[in-house]
Amino acid sequence: MAGALVLVVLLGIGAWQVVRMVEESREPEPIDVTGGTGPGSVIRAETLPTLPRTLSSEGVEAAKVVYRSAGAEAGLVPVTGVVVKPGGAPPDGGWPVVSVAHGSLGIQPECAPSSDPATLGKQWQLVEILVDRGYAVTLTDYAGLGVKGEPHPYLDNAVAGRNVIDAVRAARRVYPDLGKRWAAVGGSQGGGAAWGANEQAPSYAPELPPVGVVAMVPAADMRGLVAAAADGTMTRDQLPLLQWLLASLGRTHPDLDLDDYRRGATKADWDLLAECSEESRRDRLAAMGRMGDREMAPESPRARQRLEELVGGLAVRGGPTAAPMLVVLGDADSIIPMAWTQPVVAAARARGADIEVDLQEGAGHATVDPASALSWLYEHLPAR
Repeated sequence: MAGALVLVVLLGIGAWQVVRMVEESREPEPIDVTGGTGPGSVIRAETLPTLPRTLSSEGVEAAKVVYRSAGAEAGLVPVTGVVVKPGGAPPDGGWPVVSVAHGSLGIQPECAPSSDPATLGKQWQLVEILVDRGYAVTLTDYAGLGVKGEPHPYLDNAVAGRNVIDAVRAARRVYPDLGKRWAAVGGSQGGGAAWGANEQAPSYAPELPPVGVVAMVPAADMRGLVAAAADGTMTRDQLPLLQWLLASLGRTHPDLDLDDYRRGATKADWDLLAECSEESRRDRLAAMGRMGDREMAPESPRARQRLEELVGGLAVRGGPTAAPMLVVLGDADSIIPMAWTQPVVAAARARGADIEVDLQEGAGHATVDPASALSWLYEHLPAR
């Protein structure tokens, strides 16, 4: 059961089936965090008093944080997230930190886990596992989720990777008893984010190198999705993914003509398909059922080339990394086929990256077994 709950968090699936038991909510209280304006500096922080009973009974502390991180353009943008730390006295060197990068939840500001009790609730199971073992946990929302006015650069692994790193910087400002040892773990969109953090850490955060990174079924390089759309080989599972990706690119690249990629029912339901609220869930599922297999195929070779270039710009670099990394793949993945990720792994290894691969036979995107990921994490980042 624990494995299924971990997947709910990492892959962004099953949110509607998770039931959260919480203490009666109290009013949040501001946390005084002053100083700094650079990456990871805190804009504001407040206590998060509504916690699952299993966490609150252990003296755990939690905060919602708004911090600064480098966005897609030059300059810093506000990013929201949550920090949770164990109760009691920290070990020597401070609490080790696991920066969790969630899977795809949407592209709207309200899709942020920290903004929605139902969405945040599905993350607590993994938090409980990690906190109980002696880790502090950061949960970034990613840029553009949780903050209105800033478009979410969906599947941009460089941006999300910096958000993962800066969540640790911010957490250590909010709770000074957090240590410098940290690791990142993520799945799907979050797998690409964790990988992006590992690649950028040496230059972006040389003072805070990770000790290990886990990337489960990562969205490392999604150019294969463009080819599948053009060739008419997309799976039904991939259709909503491409719609979110196109809608996001339309916001971050206003010169992109989305009508080069949308038609039929998909075009008619475009705004609805980009929703993520519980209220819109039934209508969105119905709209997903109406999507035609070829309704997002690029209308010309030029349109395909343009989209491939944009999507390629979101991919991990496939170069050296700061820390050892475990990549978990399933050979029956119908959303991010292993054939899209294996060349990136090979290129990164050729350039010096220390990457282990756990290729699971018969596993799909939502059915990979996270046991190896947790064991690997515990080995590379001992809790005490």
